[in-house]
Amino acid sequence: SFIVSTILFLLVNGGLTIDCPNSPSQWCKSNEIAQACDVIEQCKTYVWEVHEDDNRVHLSIYYETLCPDCRQFITTQVWNAYQSIPDIVNITFVPYGNARELYRPETKLYQFYCQHGAEECYGNLIHVK
Repeated sequence: SFIVSTILFLLVNGGLTIDCPNSPSQWCKSNEIAQACDVIEQCKTYVWEVHEDDNRVHLSIYYETLCPDCRQFITTQVWNAYQSIPDIVNITFVPYGNARELYRPETKLYQFYCQHGAEECYGNLIHVK
């Protein structure tokens, strides 16, 4: 009886609709969720990236634009490693940041707070472009 009711409900309502989760960390969990959040292209580019050259090691560096530790890591460790193996590695830099988001129901927008201030949030946006 429950199964029949569920099937009838799905047929009448055209299937289940997926709502976009409040947390951006969940937006690329599936194609359906990414579509509901209108971030398919971003997920394809930064999360589900398909590489043409499968013989290389693919490394993604998630960083904060104004973080002193991230800067030091990139300019020393990553740069030195890359100099040794440029022909076998693809590095993708992703401005991610240690941020928290707050959904504002009155504006239906998110407000972001970055660990190193508003300038870092702005820097992360610039680096995405």
